[in-house]
Amino acid sequence: MNKVKQRKQSTRGGWTHPVGTPVRYWSVLPPSESFPPFDTVTRSEAWALGDGSVVVLIKGRTGGVWVDHLEVIK
Repeated sequence: MNKVKQRKQSTRGGWTHPVGTPVRYWSVLPPSESFPPFDTVTRSEAWALGDGSVVVLIKGRTGGVWVDHLEVIK
């Protein structure tokens, strides 16, 4: 793998799903009945914040959401 591809992969934290990927989003972890998940789609590629957290934009929310709060729907 070339260095540019390695750098891009590392800034995405291994999140390689394309824009438009169907996902289930939990606003609170661990999951709680008080805050049910909702199904949506990604609207951006993932990027890393300054602290290393990897986030992505999803339809129905403003700002990046942490990819650990997402489950890809197959």
